[in-house]
Amino acid sequence: MITFSQAFSTYFERKAHKFAEQTKISKLQTADLIVKYMGDLPLNEIKLRDIERLYDTLEQDGGYKPATIRKTHTVLRQTLRFAVREELLEKNVAEYAELPPQPASNPNFLNHEDALDLLQTIKAKGHHVMHLYTRLLLLTGRRRNELLGLRWGQIDSKSGVIVFDEAVIYVKKVLSRKELKNGLVCQNVLPSEILKELLALRAFQKIHFNKGNDLDYIFLTDKGELYRPTSITRYYKRISAKKPYNVTPHTLRHTVASYLFSQGYREQDIAALLGHKDSSVTRKVYIHHIHDHQLLQRLSYSLSDTFLSTQLSVQDQDPSVSSSSAKAVTDYFYQKFFSEGGDA
Repeated sequence: MITFSQAFSTYFERKAHKFAEQTKISKLQTADLIVKYMGDLPLNEIKLRDIERLYDTLEQDGGYKPATIRKTHTVLRQTLRFAVREELLEKNVAEYAELPPQPASNPNFLNHEDALDLLQTIKAKGHHVMHLYTRLLLLTGRRRNELLGLRWGQIDSKSGVIVFDEAVIYVKKVLSRKELKNGLVCQNVLPSEILKELLALRAFQKIHFNKGNDLDYIFLTDKGELYRPTSITRYYKRISAKKPYNVTPHTLRHTVASYLFSQGYREQDIAALLGHKDSSVTRKVYIHHIHDHQLLQRLSYSLSDTFLSTQLSVQDQDPSVSSSSAKAVTDYFYQKFFSEGGDA
């Protein structure tokens, strides 16, 4: 009788061409986890109690988080569903399994004071490249790997238009590039001050780094090498270790979405900026309603009358962000975070 690992191998072989590289790695690792804790049982011997015992073991003995357990459930359910479709199994018992309760979502975004404190802390430590990287995260709302993968050719030095169309990814320690999620192309327009600083960084890199370095890329270490995505995440963890707030690159993406929403911008405009095809994703995942009314009042007072009267306009049929819309967003965050002491 065919076992779980054999069924998974067949399922993976049939479906792998549809998966991104990171998804492939994740599914393979999850399948190994299932076999490690449940054993490589024949398909017809897998009972509902085996599956629920697996989830309890992962949570209580393995110390795995609910998100990992849900990922495990997905791989197990998909494999058994495939086996049923291939007539290798009569019933998919994973469909009936009860999962551990999902913990209440704890919105993780920075308020005005904390965002400024983060920028000033990075600046005070003399981490100039990371200071610039952080400001661009707040200006653009991009994902970590999208901004990390930014190359000089994606910035128009005259107009300040910056185009995001790919992200970097490491697969088994090998650097590669992939298109953005949903295959979208997004644009922002940089303030002249930020553009000048980027061009100064470019001049510095040309002088101090050898041609063999990763000079196509903007964000390089002091050795002229591209930052690893995981090193960026660890940096923010260290920098905020003694702070009342926790920061990851994604925290700043949530911050952008939440602040724009608090100022009355339409969900579809924010979705276009973040690169979401469906604005419901923006609403459910990225927009955190701020209940501190005094904070909202202070934020409102800090905005210029011109910006408050500006209505973002993104063509509904165009999934990318227009230059004028992106410039309005960029100007907002430049005023909010950088003109109040956060600039270099």
